[in-house]
Amino acid sequence: MRKGQNFLTQAQCDRARRLEETYGGGLACEMMGISSSTLWALKRRGFKAIARPLRKMPTDFAIIADGRNSEWLRAHYGTSNRSIARWRRESGAAEAKAGIPALPIPSDFLAIVDSLGANGAAVHFGVSKTTITKWKRAHGLRLRRDPKPAPVGIGWIEQRYARPMAKTA
Repeated sequence: MRKGQNFLTQAQCDRARRLEETYGGGLACEMMGISSSTLWALKRRGFKAIARPLRKMPTDFAIIADGRNSEWLRAHYGTSNRSIARWRRESGAAEAKAGIPALPIPSDFLAIVDSLGANGAAVHFGVSKTTITKWKRAHGLRLRRDPKPAPVGIGWIEQRYARPMAKTA
């Protein structure tokens, strides 16, 4: 079979045998969606499915794979992610670690956030706003300031039309 073609399962082979015995070759091929050469090959091997052998693990895999990500290994060995995962289980090679370790929270963090706010603290410490948010969560701080209370009993329509409108001449 050519590269990229799917192999027939044993259940499909059994169905092809029943259809071929019942309806003949041409109609069985049409009903199964296979070519006549595929049906002929199935007949020749007694309607048995081809067991596709799994690709063997390269001898240097355990040495190379330790600490590398699956994307790099897949490109290096020219195989699927399933094979890489299976080879990792067989060899015990460790998965790649996360890229950057978490930054430690500075000791003066609370004072700086109170005085400068989140954006000012991000500039002060030289980190992103997302990092400041993570540090605030770690300290149990609110992520946003308390909203201003809305005026009681006045809806948006009243607020809009309560303003004096400009007179047109």
